[in-house]
Amino acid sequence: MAMTAPHDRRMSPEEILSNAAAVLGVDARALRALREPSAHRQIPVRLWLLGEEPIYVSTAQRAEELQAADRSYQLTVR
Repeated sequence: MAMTAPHDRRMSPEEILSNAAAVLGVDARALRALREPSAHRQIPVRLWLLGEEPIYVSTAQRAEELQAADRSYQLTVR
């Protein structure tokens, strides 16, 4: 699968999610679950890979790691 910008209108929401999961190195099912906050995941993170839609993580460190991966990816496609 070719990696493209998440805002490519030819991609479905599911394709955007799968693409982001591959780039971030996480399971797409896990990423899907992160779209809703929980008792343990309260820190919102907006990622370009997901069209700036928020996901929720449990630690600031994880938020920073995801944002760093997101920024790195942006540099490769712009």
